[in-house]
Amino acid sequence: FPIQVTWDAPEGVKFTEFKWPVPVALDVGGVMNFVFEDTAHLLTTVTVPDTLTGDTFTINMSADWLVCKEICIPESVDISFDLPISDTNSSANATTFKQAYDALPTPYTGNVSVVEENGVASFTFNSNPFEGTDNIFFFSHDWGFVKAGSLATVAETTGKTIFSFPRTDRGLSELSTLSGVISQNRKGIS
Repeated sequence: FPIQVTWDAPEGVKFTEFKWPVPVALDVGGVMNFVFEDTAHLLTTVTVPDTLTGDTFTINMSADWLVCKEICIPESVDISFDLPISDTNSSANATTFKQAYDALPTPYTGNVSVVEENGVASFTFNSNPFEGTDNIFFFSHDWGFVKAGSLATVAETTGKTIFSFPRTDRGLSELSTLSGVISQNRKGIS
């Protein structure tokens, strides 16, 4: 259950989908969840139309999410805040934004192939994008392709690294695209 947000802003103001930090796996009552510990910043880009006048504008936001530890508890908030209309960035929150961007997965620019065989999904990379082969997870954006929260079995061969994860019953052919984050110790690639 990802955070659900409803925005209310002046006409023409647009919001991108959230950019999410690298998650961690948490088993709650036998159900594997992708969670964010401590403080998690979700980034969105706000685009303001040229027709918006004044020094600031107001955004109203309603949000619902789950807070999980041993059980999951629904939370919600309604907030309102003013943003400046400006062509320049403010340094007021530069540290917070740097932390938020540093927590995002890095886009992987190399070649990746995916094969499903004998109950295993294997991702082959040209090189290992991580430090070592321990504690590697795949957080799929598409339900049911790999067993959620499973650790990778890693094989390194000449010029290739293969990350293998246990599969579930949903096949690769059932997906129009496959996306997600492969992570190690809160560092991830997408």
